[in-house]
Amino acid sequence: MFGGGDQLQSIQATADSGFLLAGYSQDDSGADKSENSRGLVDYWVLKINRLGTVEWDKTLGGSQGETCESAIETRDGGFMIGGSSSSEKSGDKTQDSRTPNNSGLDDPDYWVVALGPEGQASVRAPSISKSLTVYPNPATSVAHLSLDGLTSSALVTLDDAMGRRVFSSTLAEAKSFDLDLHSYPAGIYFLRAISGGAQYAAKVVKE
Repeated sequence: MFGGGDQLQSIQATADSGFLLAGYSQDDSGADKSENSRGLVDYWVLKINRLGTVEWDKTLGGSQGETCESAIETRDGGFMIGGSSSSEKSGDKTQDSRTPNNSGLDDPDYWVVALGPEGQASVRAPSISKSLTVYPNPATSVAHLSLDGLTSSALVTLDDAMGRRVFSSTLAEAKSFDLDLHSYPAGIYFLRAISGGAQYAAKVVKE
């Protein structure tokens, strides 16, 4: 059991066998909640492990009311939190309401927040600014990756069409890499390499 006068709206299993809980709260810090309220009602997000122990929690909101409706884990290990907001620019909100003459809780906007793997606010996603060449593509056994301009190590991941992580490895400063596809069933996969502020991405087809 978590919280007091709070409402759970979403529960999602995470890749580390834990769970992400998301909803809304009117409470200040206390018990399981580590941060004070931002306004009337706030998003409240908790990450728990497989045993139910809270790993972190995050309160998000402006000066009025925010109602969290949904949360998902993203392929890079972060989280997207979505719902509605009735606040102007204040607290965690970086933009004013889109609704003219906003009258409060009855007149909300969508509000989407990106969080990092540890619940930290993600202001800007890495830009996809480098080329990632994969050949042969489609591939039957091995796909060769060429990352032009790579100057530091990169995290290379491969997700299947259902968003499940099937491969993850840190690539040193080499600009090429052979990805062994022998053990993977035929289908479409999504390849990503993140290095510093750059993100490489490509679709790989296994035959």
